[in-house]
Amino acid sequence: MKKSFLIIQLLFIISIGWSQSASQKGLTAVFPADGPAPLSASGFSFSQDYTPSGSSWAVTWGENRVFEALFKYENPTNPNENYELRLGKGGQIYSFITSTGEAIPPQFREDPKEAPWIDEVWQLVAVDKSQNNAKTDAHYFIHQAGVYIRDPVNLSVPFYSPQVAEYFNEMNQEYTTVNWGQHAHIGDNLIQKFKSSILYYTKIKNLGRGMIQVDYLIYNFGDDYINHINMPWGGVRHSTFGNFFISNSANNYRHQTGEFATTSFETAATNGWVGFSSNSSGTAPSMGLLSDNSTGLLRVGDASNIPERDYTAYSNIRTNIDLSFGKQLHIRNYFVLAGTMDAVKNKIANSLTDKSNDSLKTNYNFDNQAKTEVDSIHYFFNEKGTSITAIETTSKNGLRLRLQPYANSYPVFIITRNTGIVRVTSDLYTFSELPYDGTTSDVKLLGFRDAPTTVKVEFDTIYSGDSYTFYDGVSLTNITSNKNYVSQNGLTVDGQDRFIQTKLIVLEKTTGLQNISENNLVDPALLSGTEVYNTLGQLVLNFHAGMGGDNISKLDAGKYVIVLYLVDGSQKIDTFIQE
Repeated sequence: MKKSFLIIQLLFIISIGWSQSASQKGLTAVFPADGPAPLSASGFSFSQDYTPSGSSWAVTWGENRVFEALFKYENPTNPNENYELRLGKGGQIYSFITSTGEAIPPQFREDPKEAPWIDEVWQLVAVDKSQNNAKTDAHYFIHQAGVYIRDPVNLSVPFYSPQVAEYFNEMNQEYTTVNWGQHAHIGDNLIQKFKSSILYYTKIKNLGRGMIQVDYLIYNFGDDYINHINMPWGGVRHSTFGNFFISNSANNYRHQTGEFATTSFETAATNGWVGFSSNSSGTAPSMGLLSDNSTGLLRVGDASNIPERDYTAYSNIRTNIDLSFGKQLHIRNYFVLAGTMDAVKNKIANSLTDKSNDSLKTNYNFDNQAKTEVDSIHYFFNEKGTSITAIETTSKNGLRLRLQPYANSYPVFIITRNTGIVRVTSDLYTFSELPYDGTTSDVKLLGFRDAPTTVKVEFDTIYSGDSYTFYDGVSLTNITSNKNYVSQNGLTVDGQDRFIQTKLIVLEKTTGLQNISENNLVDPALLSGTEVYNTLGQLVLNFHAGMGGDNISKLDAGKYVIVLYLVDGSQKIDTFIQE
């Protein structure tokens, strides 16, 4: 194998058009296609342009900090089915406006800065009970939403669980977000040093007529044993829906009172759903929440210990489960809006029941996909000036990843530091053990492999017609054009599989480059600037157009990479040999 003439690590800012790419569609395609048929296709709109809810909130932060997407449905003949659902950056439902007003609690805290749309929202919460011990300040709660602001040194603004993938399917009227869940109790965690290896997938789907399907998937790619999940945690604003109702196995319901701390029901006895209404008879506009009706516990009741919270809390609890490394859990819920509790009950019975077996169309399972059942993608990593782009390629020479989690797989991310340094790695804590301290500025999911993985880019040069042997032993002969090739090259010091993408640049034999125009790289009049790097990846020249070839001619003998910045905003990269 030839010795590399130039090695440049991924030290540049990412530039990727993510939201509607083929890879984003594949990365979010983790949910089964089953479920009820939509009742209506009209009246729905979706937007990621921020608009305020207009609701009153107790927090002091601007709502624009949390907003991610708006789902809106209008029924011109039945306003009781209308809604505006706002999804937060962490995948949480932080605002849900119905015909009776805002249904999400106002986020009250004695310190209003502590939990801006972090707690009193609809979200998943994962717990490893063996490590959760309030007596020793070891609070182990991985929020889907994000963290409490309890580290005054390293955090002064809201931090939501980073979004690593997203996709909007206009035809199906559904949006999926993927988030890296965060340990909420960061003050305690400065001592405990808990890390999170949880990916939360959330799909919001409009079914029409005031019905919304919400699918969740949790994937654990870490060593912690997740055995207690709130699926989901949530609740409603008491001043909007001041009464709650519990169903039974016959699909009937009864008005209920009680405190959240002391009011619980076996899920199997409730047929899996609860209701909320603005009067005790249920004859006013109402909302139902349907989950699965298997074993577990439903807890619902008033959080009246602090009246200002204006909160009727809810939690669907599954405990003593096994969500250990490499396993996933799929959860399905429905929000049902109607003019009365009777109408909610009838929608659940008529639209959300599988008539073939009279069971509710909810889904709660641990079915991991096999590796052979998930889609693949290949990537090359393209360096252009100050950016790195992950490019989907059909070439089998690229890095092969699976798009969805499969049994015992590890995710691979492209991670950016606030200084612009980029790494392709499975280690989300590459730059900092505190995800919220601003050191890590961006995280994007690329796919999954059998082992933790890291990728580095190298440049190498040969003369046209030469042969070349890559790190994995593959040899090519009579090479006459530039090549990209990804090969595995052992382990890194932290145990990750190391891959190297060799960007092989073919040179014509030449006596050197005296100035830019002599190499016919580009008309000098079109240049806005030039950078030249040596074999160590160090910047040795940086000049603007008009500073001429004298700068280049004074370089020491050797091989260099030249980056040309054009006035139209594009760049051109080439190499030359200085003799």
